[in-house]
Amino acid sequence: MFYLHRRNMSDSMILTLKESSEWIECLAKLPPEQQDVYFTPDYHQLYEANGDGKATCFVFKREEHIAIYPFLINRINDFGYRLNNY
Repeated sequence: MFYLHRRNMSDSMILTLKESSEWIECLAKLPPEQQDVYFTPDYHQLYEANGDGKATCFVFKREEHIAIYPFLINRINDFGYRLNNY
């Protein structure tokens, strides 16, 4: 687990498939109508196994509130874009 910052009872963290159990725990804190298979680590693991990127989940907590944003990380150059080195 990697903490971005901690301030005023708020936590931000980035989870990978190595922290799947914590990812699932965070997902379970959402209201049932907001829990979806597309947010699970298992769903994102399928894409990672296919080579579509690294499964990652950003979690933001403040008091009793939680926001979850699962996504895949890819190298932009793999899509044909070339960035200048600065």
